[in-house]
Amino acid sequence: MTYTIEIKFQDVDLEVDYLYHEEEPTIWRYPDGSGHPGSPAGVEIQNISVGGISIINVFDNDMFFELEEKILQDEHS
Repeated sequence: MTYTIEIKFQDVDLEVDYLYHEEEPTIWRYPDGSGHPGSPAGVEIQNISVGGISIINVFDNDMFFELEEKILQDEHS
């Protein structure tokens, strides 16, 4: 499911479209002996816009990571 949030990031009001992945718990052992290490909750940014104009191409990996962490904290904590 795609979510949209209006969020202030580095003093700029952004509209961000993103996918949210819920946390998957660790399963130590299924009946067949296998398991699953689990995974933390996560955000996958699909688009970033200002005033209806996409600016996703100006974001580097560090900015993506910082914005994803901010979305997780502000919206899904």
